[in-house]
Amino acid sequence: MIYHYLLAKLWNPQGWQLVADTIEHVVTPALYVIDWVLFGPKGTLKFKSAFAWLAFPLAYAAYSLIHGAVTGFYPYPFINVAESGYDKILINMAVLVLVFLGLGVALIGIDRRMGRRNEQAAGAATQRARRLPPLIRWYDLACEEGPGPDRHCSGASRQ
Repeated sequence: MIYHYLLAKLWNPQGWQLVADTIEHVVTPALYVIDWVLFGPKGTLKFKSAFAWLAFPLAYAAYSLIHGAVTGFYPYPFINVAESGYDKILINMAVLVLVFLGLGVALIGIDRRMGRRNEQAAGAATQRARRLPPLIRWYDLACEEGPGPDRHCSGASRQ
């Protein structure tokens, strides 16, 4: 998001740079979100995690400010102290931290909501199984333990 809102308009990649730029800033984030929605565990994130996720951006910001003070090179215009001064840059950084924190809290909220939906769906499946006739319920859900090859399980758990 930072790239799209603050950096993309600063350059016009062509050829392979455009391909790499698109893969890095569009395709990969989209695939990551799709992977998380379809395959990631849901309902496991804690709100305190949003603060932990700020560690890398804050460390990178500190490194960039120190490196820039020593070398005069700042990787992005919104942290270029030479052009804007420390007061404006610290405000920019505070805004970015709040944006990252807000996005983290929103992600956690989405995760929890999806987790509740999964729990409700699992509960509904259990209720449907309980409404099955006893013989079908036993056959589909039961597993008899026995020594070695005498183990008998029904359904997908058969070994």
